[in-house]
Amino acid sequence: MDSDLVHSFLVAAHDILTAEDLSPVRVGAVTTVDSPLVSHEVSVLIGMTGRQGGVVVLYGMSGTTAKGLVSVMMGGPVQARDALVQSAVGEIGNMIAGRAAMELAKRGRDVNITPPLIVVGEKRISRSNVRRLVIPFTTSSGDILIHLALAEAFRAGRVSKGVDHGLVRFAAEG
Repeated sequence: MDSDLVHSFLVAAHDILTAEDLSPVRVGAVTTVDSPLVSHEVSVLIGMTGRQGGVVVLYGMSGTTAKGLVSVMMGGPVQARDALVQSAVGEIGNMIAGRAAMELAKRGRDVNITPPLIVVGEKRISRSNVRRLVIPFTTSSGDILIHLALAEAFRAGRVSKGVDHGLVRFAAEG
């Protein structure tokens, strides 16, 4: 996977999470994983398209982390994983992807992002192995994992049924 893409997400996630008062923000060791892609307790799925080809981005976290993150954003405690929490988590994912797109644009790479798809509960997103980089972030509200996969891994009917993959198909066609 290309270093500009990884660098852009490292910078974007760190900047956005820090700006949302989730400090300290620490980045763990980036790893390569080759397994079926399964969502976390709370996940945000975003596609990126452009000259580099499609990229699928999955942000994953626990329900406790999601509530903590949104509580910090809202300035007070959030108790339930309701529509407000889902919307706010989707917006954080969108802000990180948007900032990463801006970082890529600084390097002459034109990319677009899809609207976020929020997935609650563990759901299989791919039936077969998807090679991806996983970037772990630790924040004051908990851990967030960012999965970066080239969309070509999702081609040829390799996405699971039962999850709305419109944005995955969109990214794979990019």
